[in-house]
Amino acid sequence: EDRIYNAKDFDRTLVLDERTRLLQWGLAGHPPAMLRRAGSVRQLKGGLGTPIGVNGIGYVPASIQLEPGDLVLLYTDGLIERRDSGLRLDQLASWLAGSQLTSTAELVEQVADAMLPTIREDDAAVLAFALDPVGAR
Repeated sequence: EDRIYNAKDFDRTLVLDERTRLLQWGLAGHPPAMLRRAGSVRQLKGGLGTPIGVNGIGYVPASIQLEPGDLVLLYTDGLIERRDSGLRLDQLASWLAGSQLTSTAELVEQVADAMLPTIREDDAAVLAFALDPVGAR
């Protein structure tokens, strides 16, 4: 059975074709997603554009072929941005590289505990998904 997952909001579009494992995205305001693959972490850059629907201007999505065991983390700037110190993308990438995945739900809880300040200046949203390792199905 072919399944395609599509998540859209005003600032981000993400489409995952589960059969082909092709992930496509476009960004228009939110920071780039993080991809953890085989112990290393990188930002999923590209697909930049204006917010969807603004003056009819769109964007060209970026894409990557996901591999078994890959983990993708999406988040809003409230997770990484601080008024006194700017963006903390490197801290998030380091944390994600060293984290142990037991479940994506636990990972989201742990990243929020690790990255969010005690007194929050902004709202934050975090979403993670992982592809099954080879043979897990």
